[in-house]
Amino acid sequence: MTSTVIKRKVPTVVWLPVGYLLLAAMHAIVLQLLPVPAAMPDELAVTLQQQPVKLAEIEQSVERLTQLKKLADL
Repeated sequence: MTSTVIKRKVPTVVWLPVGYLLLAAMHAIVLQLLPVPAAMPDELAVTLQQQPVKLAEIEQSVERLTQLKKLADL
């Protein structure tokens, strides 16, 4: 019951930034607790560097993504 009284006295304009800051703090804590890999495995790095990417392939990917975005907007 006391929480509803507090919510009525404090406007929503105040609760939104406070909630956002709380969410950001929780997110930062979770990121600190998660294990992070030291680096990309050497085999994967070598494989990715050996795969040539052509400008035409990038242009096709951009066109395909643009078409998918248009379809999603419909």
